[in-house]
Amino acid sequence: MRHLPAALAALALSIAPASAQSVLGSFSGTVGGEAREWHVLDMDGDPGASWNQTGPLVQATIFGFPEAGNLARVSGAVEISLTLSGQTDLALLSGYVTYYANGVRQLYVPEDDMADVRVTLTDARIEDERLHLTGAVEADLQRMVSIATETLDPDDRIQVIADLDLVLEAQ
Repeated sequence: MRHLPAALAALALSIAPASAQSVLGSFSGTVGGEAREWHVLDMDGDPGASWNQTGPLVQATIFGFPEAGNLARVSGAVEISLTLSGQTDLALLSGYVTYYANGVRQLYVPEDDMADVRVTLTDARIEDERLHLTGAVEADLQRMVSIATETLDPDDRIQVIADLDLVLEAQ
């Protein structure tokens, strides 16, 4: 049931009433070879990207929307989750990517996190209560046939590449 919480969160965002939104940052990449740009939005003080540190572990989540200022459009959104280790200069432990091709109705996820998601960080550090992330994420994803059973379609694949250069506030 690893994918159900993310799908439910995206569904909640897509049906949320209109509210004050601002763009915290943007990042670019490709989906299936087509150029894309995603925007990290803040909705009434609830950022679309956050991180927290528990001991030596840092968990960062970045939710990129395809349209700046439009939380209702989840189709085409991408979610990147990174687990890092360290106190100030961080080392990558793992990465995970979810692509919302048609909102929560059509998710693409990795079959094997370690083999299908590759992350190269040139900068990953905590400075002044901010997480600095610079690098690239490349993920080979499969369409999820059923969220309930987490069944994937091995014949329906897509590649997502994202270039990151973000500064995230602590949550």
